[in-house]
Amino acid sequence: MRDFSSYYNKTNLNEKIVNDGTEIFDITLRDGYESYDVEIDNFPIRAVIYNKYNSNASSYYIMTKLNIHERGSIVNWKSQKWIVSTRPESNGVYIKSEMKLCNTFITLTGKTEQVLIGTDPRTGKPIYKTIVTEPIKVPCVAEKTIYRNATDDAINLPDGQLLITIPYMKHADLTYNKEMIMYDEPYKIINMDDTQSIDGIGIRKITLERVVN
Repeated sequence: MRDFSSYYNKTNLNEKIVNDGTEIFDITLRDGYESYDVEIDNFPIRAVIYNKYNSNASSYYIMTKLNIHERGSIVNWKSQKWIVSTRPESNGVYIKSEMKLCNTFITLTGKTEQVLIGTDPRTGKPIYKTIVTEPIKVPCVAEKTIYRNATDDAINLPDGQLLITIPYMKHADLTYNKEMIMYDEPYKIINMDDTQSIDGIGIRKITLERVVN
């Protein structure tokens, strides 16, 4: 029988475990049955994605190498957009989070920019033109029913309300009482929850109420 008694004496035990785990995870990413080519925040990467607890396949777990995704990251997988909805858990080899299917999007006003179009022939001063960029489409999860965790019963929102989840961002359109169109109907913002974001990274939950004329 071979003697492995000195195997872990060659290096730090934790370092050896991490190195071995990283090698195994690399193989899983390359050849694993549940590994896929995806885009995370428009960056192509390899990830492991597997089914979560619900039967309608609107939630999955995603595993990537360290520092690849964050809560609020947008994942493009199988021609659909998904939002990372939980803070990544790390074991030193990979990080794992839950991601949810984005079933719609919100449209925000494009940015106002000053574009240089020439110079004044008499003064030589630059001449700028004000333009508004194309509207910004932000993938989001829209829900009328929410769950506190995997085992709780569903909680229905009051009639006429929607809860949307987007990557954390600041924008002039994201203010209280601001109106937006969702599912061809006007809604207004009545609440914004930023408690699942840290230093501008994470998700923002926005409660909308249908506008009744």
